[in-house]
Amino acid sequence: MGGIDGAADASFLGWVVAAYSLGQMVASPLFGLWSNHRPRREPLVCSLLINILANIYYAYVDLPPSGNRFHMLAARALVGFGAGEAPPPTTPPPLKCIVLSIKLC
Repeated sequence: MGGIDGAADASFLGWVVAAYSLGQMVASPLFGLWSNHRPRREPLVCSLLINILANIYYAYVDLPPSGNRFHMLAARALVGFGAGEAPPPTTPPPLKCIVLSIKLC
């Protein structure tokens, strides 16, 4: 963190990490509402484009001459916003369910 911006400390790094979740929390209901009223492909493509552009922005966050920590915070929030349409990760079914489904066949 000190290499990107000398004024950034550990507590600011916590805000950078939290910015992703906050961006996703704001975007998820918006993308959900959009996908309920329009074809599902539109918000998905928009989400992917936002995510790609935000990750490019995050990759070059050290280029501006000053205020890099705020650029990093904004980039992480935009990456989270772009991930708002991503489906939640799924967990595999418990072993008990797999065994029961085999016995039923």
